[in-house]
Amino acid sequence: MNLDRIERRANAATKGPWGFSYGDRRYIADPSTDIVGEVAPPYSGQTMCVFAVASANQGDSEFIASARTDVPALIARVRKLEERALTAEERLEQMTRERDEARAQLAAHDTGAPCDGHRHCCADRRKLAEELLRVRAERDEARAQLAAAKEKP
Repeated sequence: MNLDRIERRANAATKGPWGFSYGDRRYIADPSTDIVGEVAPPYSGQTMCVFAVASANQGDSEFIASARTDVPALIARVRKLEERALTAEERLEQMTRERDEARAQLAAHDTGAPCDGHRHCCADRRKLAEELLRVRAERDEARAQLAAAKEKP
């Protein structure tokens, strides 16, 4: 799906509101309520794009009339979700880097020998282990948010 092309087509279409007519009756899509309602005559005061419906059913006509506002709204929503997913991916990458750095620091302090009683050594290890746990928790939360963002319609 190419959102840019869809957006260009939507922007090139006649500005709303859009409506349709059955014989001498006209209907208009109201973007503020998402309701397609009949427009009372005379129509001279109505600024709208009206198309005649010959064989389409009412549902088809309402779908077409509502497309003028629905399509731009959907484009905006998709772009927002794409932005949120990108942000979550960037956060996940940053947290993965932080986790790797914390692991490297922890490994650098780990000689494999039991602690010789130096308090700073044990405190550093504890601090690095806590940091590693914090980064893992943030990473897991970012993964969950990314998965949720990708699942939303």
